[in-house]
Amino acid sequence: MQIITSFDLSFSSCAICLIDFMPNEQIRQLPCDGAHVFHPSCIDGWLQKSLTCPHCSINVDAALLLKFIPQSNDDE
Repeated sequence: MQIITSFDLSFSSCAICLIDFMPNEQIRQLPCDGAHVFHPSCIDGWLQKSLTCPHCSINVDAALLLKFIPQSNDDE
């Protein structure tokens, strides 16, 4: 997950919840051609149901998604 400021974004709001991004808010960027960004809680729920970008509907490679979905740590 990367932290960016709102003026660094080409998108001003999350395409799932339609709420504007706040400055320095943590966002999640998908590896689709548009590099679309979403609130982590929004995209995590979406990706549990679909492996497509909710903005452009491009299939997102499941292997690349592993970088963006929090992994459980069995050592804890």
